[in-house]
Amino acid sequence: MFRCAVGLIRAYMRRTLDFRIYGGHLAEGPKIYVSNHVTSLDAYWLLSAIPEFLHFVVGPPFGVRGMAGIFNAFEQINALPEHRKSVVHEASRYLAQGECVCITPEGDVQPPFQLGHFYAGLAKTYRMSLAPIVPIALAVSPKDIRRHPRWDMRVDGRTYEARMVWRGKVRVMIGEAMSPELCHDVDEAEDNRRVTEEVRTRIAAMLNKLASEFDDCSLS
Repeated sequence: MFRCAVGLIRAYMRRTLDFRIYGGHLAEGPKIYVSNHVTSLDAYWLLSAIPEFLHFVVGPPFGVRGMAGIFNAFEQINALPEHRKSVVHEASRYLAQGECVCITPEGDVQPPFQLGHFYAGLAKTYRMSLAPIVPIALAVSPKDIRRHPRWDMRVDGRTYEARMVWRGKVRVMIGEAMSPELCHDVDEAEDNRRVTEEVRTRIAAMLNKLASEFDDCSLS
């Protein structure tokens, strides 16, 4: 069923998008894929770019009526507020089984070519699992993004906007795996921030490389 769904997604994108993937030649085994978050369709692009089954850390969409059953059937990881304390342990459990997880540590969509704050969950998952981190940069043109307010999601009084790209240019750059050295002689929270910033810096550099393919990007 999973392969069928991914096949349909790829077929649709071939007809509607200028979709290109760079990199992605990685060794088999558990990995923590970490991507910036630029539209509400990012997961579909990642499924098309990564030739492995992924356990996504999913936030607000888990609360959409009828979606929880689908996400649970595909073994996705619930990151709604009442489940957040179990996310790292759940992700680490899949990694220990030799599988891959995918995290978008900004938690919400950001303007193209701009990175928001990265939450430390990815570093905590890395610390617990020691699975290599694979940075991913997603790039789209601001002019191709369409807002769909009727599909906005609200969690704990916060609105998560639905931003889609139905046609236009989409770029996915998959970087080399990272295994940051952990420091055990400093405060763990401080070390997690350092690891998180290393990953964020790598993704920023990858976005900078992709910028040359867009004439309306704003790097920051």
